[in-house]
Amino acid sequence: MHSALEQVHQQFFLPVVRTKSYEQAKVFCQFMANTTLVKNFEITLTTPDALKLVRELSSQGFNVGVGSVTTQEQAIMSLEAGASFIISAGFSEQIANLSQKKSFLYIPGVMTPTEVLKAKEFNFSTLKLFPYSSAGGLKHLKNISAPFPEISWIPTGGIQIDEALKLKEHTHVLAVGMGSQLYDLEKLSKLNEELIIDELKEVFKKGQL
Repeated sequence: MHSALEQVHQQFFLPVVRTKSYEQAKVFCQFMANTTLVKNFEITLTTPDALKLVRELSSQGFNVGVGSVTTQEQAIMSLEAGASFIISAGFSEQIANLSQKKSFLYIPGVMTPTEVLKAKEFNFSTLKLFPYSSAGGLKHLKNISAPFPEISWIPTGGIQIDEALKLKEHTHVLAVGMGSQLYDLEKLSKLNEELIIDELKEVFKKGQL
C-alpha cells in the first residue's frame, strides 16, 4: 500500500474540507490538527485559495490530498503545492495517464461497475465511491464491491458518524471521506476553541484503527 494511503487508512475518517472561504478552511483545519489525532486532510479545489492552504499544511508535515481535481493542469499545480495524493469526483483518463507518467497517487471517483472496470483497465485498486449516500449507501457499496474484491474503497458524500462506524467494519473500506458531518460550521462557531477540539477529538477517536 502507498505510504500516503496507509496514513489515511490508520486515521480512517478523512476530513474533506470544502468551505466558502480560505479563512474558514484554515480555522477548521487548525481545530482538527489541534486534536493531535488528525494528520491527513483532503482540501477541495472548490475552496477559495485551496492550494495556499495545501502549501501551509504540507509544509507542517501533514499528509494532504487535493480533491475535486478535474484537469491535468490542476493535478500538476496541486502536486507542486505539496499534495501527497490527488482525488477526483469521477474518473479522468487524462489525470490517470498523467499519474502513471509522473508516478503520483491518484484516487479516481466511481459510482457504477462500468466506471470501476475503466479504472481497473488503468490498474487502479483504490477508488473513491461517490456520491455514497445518494447512490444507495451501504447497500450500493455491498453490491458494487462484490464483483471487485480486489478494490479498496473510500466512500464519500453525505456519510454520518454512525454510518461511518458501520463502514469501518467493511473489509474493503480503506477510509471514509467526511465533510460537514465532522464540523458543523454553525454549531462550532458558537463554541469556544477548547470545546470544539474536545468534540472533534471524540469523533476521531472513534475512527482510529
